[in-house]
Amino acid sequence: QYIYAYNRAIDQIYIFETASLGFIDSKLEDILFKRIHDEAFDNIKKFELDIFGTKVDIDYNYTVETGKTSSYSVNGKSVDRENEKILEAFNNLINSVTGVSFDYVSDENLSKGVTGDAAVKVVYRLKEGDDYKLEFIPKSDDESLLYIVENGIYTGTLIRKTVLENGMKLYYEELMELMK
Repeated sequence: QYIYAYNRAIDQIYIFETASLGFIDSKLEDILFKRIHDEAFDNIKKFELDIFGTKVDIDYNYTVETGKTSSYSVNGKSVDRENEKILEAFNNLINSVTGVSFDYVSDENLSKGVTGDAAVKVVYRLKEGDDYKLEFIPKSDDESLLYIVENGIYTGTLIRKTVLENGMKLYYEELMELMK
């Protein structure tokens, strides 16, 4: 009857009564904000990705200063900001990385944490503050699901493998094809 939601930004836990949502005909889980991490784009200097064995390095120089232009490169190759298709594919890739959301809250008791090799890794190299690392580790009894580990700590959440395959992986491949 109740769902607990944690707001990391203010370190606060909320309790929601699920029965109170009957008037909008939706489940509470469907409307809660499920993004794993929020980071100011102008604080990111680089993304280091390992997407199912494919290494990707993104130099990310986003700026909002008047008179200055953002610049980006993927695996050492500059992103052509004048080419709309390339810029759209690049933005799709970045949105798939920064907008990744969990699919399930696990009811498993994994007090010893999650073990195994990550299928996907995402590292935010930051201009200020500690770098941020996400790992997606296959669930031992269901490889269609991945445990989400944040800075070495299991979050208690899972994501479907297809979300990453149809997101990060697909957008990266599309971008590389356009940048040939």
